[in-house]
Order: sequence, then structure tokens, then C-alpha cells
Amino acid sequence: LHTNGFTLARSALNLDGDPAAVRRLLSERPFDSTDTLGELLLRPHRSYLPAVLPLLERELVTGMAHITGGGIVGNVGRIIPNGLVAEIDVDAWAPTQIFDLIQERGSIRASEMFRVFNMGVGFVTIVRPDDADESLATMSDARVIGRVASTNDRTRVRLNGLKDG
Repeated sequence: LHTNGFTLARSALNLDGDPAAVRRLLSERPFDSTDTLGELLLRPHRSYLPAVLPLLERELVTGMAHITGGGIVGNVGRIIPNGLVAEIDVDAWAPTQIFDLIQERGSIRASEMFRVFNMGVGFVTIVRPDDADESLATMSDARVIGRVASTNDRTRVRLNGLKDG
């Protein structure tokens, strides 16, 4: 969860005011894994510095955002200047299973999930199109999730493919 969204997660997973919640946190293994629900929720996030530093040293990065509180929309939106919009393709990756569980159990709309959580995208770097291949080759687990385009409106981030039904 990248240290954010715990209020919504606790509510969605019925962990507020439930005497059995501690037992569930310590014993429920929602994905047939060795990790309990509590371990999944409290898993530390990685440091992105080792992955991003080579891009910074090569001066490939034009913007970057650690996706924490405010989710993808809020964090990426803060680095997009007026007249531009980050068009994020939400089908470019599969959210981590914990987000599916939170959304399902809490009956939370997809737009709210993307507003609160990182949805499995912990860090975003923005690079020039001509530098995309070099950037991807430098970062082993990176992928293209969108593009920056011109716009005439005040929208800073557009989530393309979001199904909010």
C-alpha cells in the first residue's frame, strides 16, 4: 500500500471495530500464499533510488513521482505542467492482488481506488519519447503506462480504460 490508504483499506476489509480483526490479520491467507493478510498490508515498499539513479545520471528523466497518498492521479498530476496531460493506460499493468481484494470487499469504485492507492505502480518516471527505449533497458521491471500530451483543459491526468461500473 506504500504507507497510504490504510483508512479505506481497514474499512473495506472490515477491520475497524471488529473483535475478530486481529485474528483475521494474523491467520487469513487470501491468495493461497504464505503471507497473511496482515503481512500483505504491512509489506514495506521498495526503495526506487537504485532503479532511478542511472536514469538521473544519464539525464533521461523529465519528471518523477513516488505514488503514495493521492494515488496515481494526485501524485502524477503534481508534476504535469499547465497545457499538458498525462494519459495513463490503466490496462498497461495488472494491479497487485491486495487492491482487488480491497476493492471487492469494500465495493469501491475503480476511480476511488486510483485516487487513493498506487494500484501496483509505486513510482513513475517521465522521459522524452526518444529516450523511452534506453530508459526501459536501464530499469529491469519498468514498463510504459502512458504518455504526456498537449491539452486545452485543466486536466492533469487522464485514466484511459478505467471501468468504473
